[in-house]
Amino acid sequence: MSLSIIIPTFNRAADIEPLLMDIASQSMPPEEVLLVDDGSCPNELLAYRALVANYGQLFRLIEKPENERRVGPAASRNRGASIATGKYVAFVDDDDRWISTDHVRVGLSMLEQSGADYLFADMCTL
Repeated sequence: MSLSIIIPTFNRAADIEPLLMDIASQSMPPEEVLLVDDGSCPNELLAYRALVANYGQLFRLIEKPENERRVGPAASRNRGASIATGKYVAFVDDDDRWISTDHVRVGLSMLEQSGADYLFADMCTL
């Protein structure tokens, strides 16, 4: 069961690390994590590159071509989905948190057992 996680982002490198830590600590790691940048400023891109490098090969920064930048998170999700290699795709906002370390395992298990095409997870406010 392979999962690609797609995170659209724009100028939020300082805020995204808690989510990356949550994903990195999953009991069942995803196949890949794609941070899709929507045209952040140069300093933010440098920060994103450093973050991705700290988390290893599982995490990749996708920098969109000039003509696809600053068009919003939906376009970034679509760009990520076109690159993703996993059987399943999870869309996660850059300010989200995964507070359970078995989020990926439980979600994939539910998809496989039910034969469902998609899954929505509960949300809570910390």
